[in-house]
Amino acid sequence: MRTCLPAIQTKNERNSLHARQTAQFLAAILISASVTEVAHGDDFGYRLRTGGVYSDNVGRTSDNEVGAGIGILGLQGWANKPEGRLRYNALSNLSYEEIFNSQFSGYTVGTIGAGADFDIIPKSFEWNAKASFQEIRTDLNRPLAPDNRENVTTLGTGPTLRLQLGASNEASLKGTYERTMFSERDFDSDTIGGELDLMHSISRDNHVGVGVTHDDISYSSHEAAGAIDFTRNEAFVNWKATGKRTRIDAQVGASKIEGSGFDSSGPLARITITRRLTPFVSGSLIFDRSYPASPSAFSPSSFVISNPAAAEFVGVDASIASAAARRQTVEGLEFTMVRPRTTAELSLRHTTEVGIAPGALDDRRYSEAVFSVNHNLTSRISGGVFGSYLHDEASALGVHARDTSYGVTLGTLVTRSFSIEGVVQKTKRTDDTALGSYDEFVAGIFFVLGNGPVTLSGEARIAN
Repeated sequence: MRTCLPAIQTKNERNSLHARQTAQFLAAILISASVTEVAHGDDFGYRLRTGGVYSDNVGRTSDNEVGAGIGILGLQGWANKPEGRLRYNALSNLSYEEIFNSQFSGYTVGTIGAGADFDIIPKSFEWNAKASFQEIRTDLNRPLAPDNRENVTTLGTGPTLRLQLGASNEASLKGTYERTMFSERDFDSDTIGGELDLMHSISRDNHVGVGVTHDDISYSSHEAAGAIDFTRNEAFVNWKATGKRTRIDAQVGASKIEGSGFDSSGPLARITITRRLTPFVSGSLIFDRSYPASPSAFSPSSFVISNPAAAEFVGVDASIASAAARRQTVEGLEFTMVRPRTTAELSLRHTTEVGIAPGALDDRRYSEAVFSVNHNLTSRISGGVFGSYLHDEASALGVHARDTSYGVTLGTLVTRSFSIEGVVQKTKRTDDTALGSYDEFVAGIFFVLGNGPVTLSGEARIAN
């Protein structure tokens, strides 16, 4: 069975859809603007890009391919301020693309994330806020294409109260309200939750503790399959440790979700271990098994792209089959090499999505391997290669697709803050259904204004 948008919409439905898309676009612009507003952070970078590419299959179809030029205007930016009364981090990799063909209309593509903590009473009471925007596929049977895009916007805020219990212990109570909006499907939702943590400091860099959470998730509409309100409860042990070469951030415990006609429980684990393997190479091990409290999209890979020219073309898919109650497991392994003239990254990740609510997807498995290598050929010229292999399987939807993409980049620095970059890419997707298969060749050139390299990531490192 395939999931796709209805071919015919009433006038009211079209107006409602247009209003939702407009609201999400404005939210994306506001989030993106916040990235540039925090320019005085400890770390900051931005790149304004304008240019164009030519695609020999702009609609990404299996037959009747249409070739066209695409004009692109984008903002890539990153800001981070981890200390002080106001702490924040933000990421923007957003572009507006206009296809020079009357069959297709322009659209916004990319990922934005921002988070901030503000101390109202230092070390005692703070206010938290976060926001994200990302683009996913509506129909998993088809590739990401101009007519198969959906915007997901999430806005969240809430207070955190901290209480010192002696010299080595701290209690914190956090409240959160989160609103998630989908531009196409009826999975808009509100999440109201709370978290209580008790932490003990063994040393300045080693902390252990326990915590519990409770979240209520309610959907604005119950038309979509599986869109049933539910609650989630968690209990876990916390461990945060930072050594000379190793950093550990772990939550291990149990979790349960419950809604009308369903309930499920099981082990909970959110573990990230990062270690500097050599003076030039770092590695990360990631394992996450949980019931997402907010029905937003899969968090894209945290894969770092040190070659910004390739950032817009590396394939990382954040699509989900369903935003209903589900269990999600993520296993990842990442390596980063940074040398004076060469940087390289490799990310391997496998994600499993299991539907829990009646009517939700039974099972989806998604794997990705992404790499990027960039080398400074001279003081002004750099070149790079990038590629990805993606495997998507959802038997209930008849999805079994393999996506291979690779390309090269070449850039020259004209002045200290102005550069010209070129990109060539080849993509091939094969699917058990002819509808999802396609070939595409893309070549383009960009003019870039920026204050230096920007570290781009699939997701912002949200402070709270």
